[in-house]
Amino acid sequence: MRFFLLLLAGALAYAQLCMTYSGSWLGYGIHYVQWGEPAVLYANGSIVSYLPGRGQGVVIGAANSSSQLNVTTCFGLELLTSRLKPADTPWGPAAPVGLAYYGFVDLNGEYLPLPYEGNAVRGCFRLNGLYAVSHKPLGPIEAYSIQLNAYVEASGLYWVQALIRYGDGGFEFLDNVWNMTAPTSTLRGVAGRGAVAYLGRDEYYYYLAQMPRISSACLEIEVAGNAVRFFVNGDLLDEVYLPSPGRIVVLPQVNARGLPIDLELVVGGYSADAPVASVVNGSASLSLYVWNGTAFAPPPALWSIGISTEERAIASAEAAGDGAVVGPGIPEARQLHLRAPCIYFLNGTALCGGVRYLVELELPNGTSYLWAPPGSLSIRLPEILAGDVAYRPTAAVLNLTVAGPTRVEPAYQPFYLISVSTPIGVRRLWAARGELIAATDFTFVDGGVAYVGELLSVNGRLAGELSVEGPANASVLYVAVYNGTARDLLGLPSPLSIAALRCDGRSAYALAGPLGRYNASVYGVEALCSARLYRLPISPYLLVLAALLISKLFRRRKLYKHNIR
Repeated sequence: MRFFLLLLAGALAYAQLCMTYSGSWLGYGIHYVQWGEPAVLYANGSIVSYLPGRGQGVVIGAANSSSQLNVTTCFGLELLTSRLKPADTPWGPAAPVGLAYYGFVDLNGEYLPLPYEGNAVRGCFRLNGLYAVSHKPLGPIEAYSIQLNAYVEASGLYWVQALIRYGDGGFEFLDNVWNMTAPTSTLRGVAGRGAVAYLGRDEYYYYLAQMPRISSACLEIEVAGNAVRFFVNGDLLDEVYLPSPGRIVVLPQVNARGLPIDLELVVGGYSADAPVASVVNGSASLSLYVWNGTAFAPPPALWSIGISTEERAIASAEAAGDGAVVGPGIPEARQLHLRAPCIYFLNGTALCGGVRYLVELELPNGTSYLWAPPGSLSIRLPEILAGDVAYRPTAAVLNLTVAGPTRVEPAYQPFYLISVSTPIGVRRLWAARGELIAATDFTFVDGGVAYVGELLSVNGRLAGELSVEGPANASVLYVAVYNGTARDLLGLPSPLSIAALRCDGRSAYALAGPLGRYNASVYGVEALCSARLYRLPISPYLLVLAALLISKLFRRRKLYKHNIR
């Protein structure tokens, strides 16, 4: 990561305001932290905080993290904030007036670092009858500028400006690029549609284009690789190439000229020749945004004045919605908007939209963490699967009263996976410790054969039932039973039919009884059997009945013949 040597107020000595690094150790102080996955913070071997999901926030204190963090630690931010004040001019106190983001927030007098890095910023304005004059040596002229100013870090630090200027009854667009890596601006490898010029010893880039009359507009600065693009209402007006790829940064520190590395959308004078403007009537509504990776959003803290640009205004800024309205008045340095980040104290307490306390749930598979506000808390407990063991909560919902950091161990009961091999596949079931599983629980019928569980085989031992002590693999020995009623083609009982049952190379036969019932059994079966019934197609009873009828008819015939004689 980068460390910046900063020249304060033109002094020859350098001082360091902020350090940025990547690691798991948080030194003593106030840190802006970014993390890509949930992290647990430890101090003296104890859990002191939890950073959920993926995000960013402020951590106060020293700790070790369970995962890598990106950390910005700043010292003496009051050195920077002391510079947030208007400058005295012959016409009165003046400053770039509007919206400025300095990479930190003022939370009840506590300055917390909150930098930004991204690839796009946007500033929108609406003119509400704005009338302002810029002061020149020969007198005031009706003129002013509205500026979107940002810093781009690209193997150095560049200051880029997108302006809409009003003067001589018309509007124009202007963009500038300055090198702020050193006290004097020099440009090497910077090129665009415009040209390079000098202001004193400073070399700078500029591009100027005439604009139609406008009452509102959105300025946008976008960085893509080593290109800086300037847009007005979505139209690309200029593209400037830097020597190397870059990104837009807002850092709570100062550059080599002692100026904050900030982001500004401000009203000021027309130009360096007329740097101070007085807002006489009307107003301008301003809104400032940064790209957060998915959308444009307001920065977390917005102040009423900027510092970086020399063009200033004698005007006031009042908060309005997410932005500000600039009108007649006197500039005053105030934090207009605050969207406080989550602040994590290393005592199990956080400020994140209100007070939150750390709740530690000691679960069978480890500790789970969450932040909860004071008061009643209901947590639906999960079922936990850990290999061959399933942990089920004795109560589906855990009810707590949170009054501070809390550690709780919900009651869980283990259930063990029992895998039982049968001829038709493996059956899996979950059973609690001490539960009895009987061989008969796995009885089934297949192909007309009933397989009645007789014994369970577990680790070579046979028993009629298994008392669960943990995960286990078992197989079942069966009694194969082939029984039923043999019937002929007319559906009559067919005694003397033969039932054949063949299992694992063994056979059993049964002769159907007087009612056609048969029953063939084989013990110790581990695989499916084959069964077949060899039935008589005509029941013997039917044959006997037919014989009796024939015999009776024959006797009647003989008797009839005898009577004829």
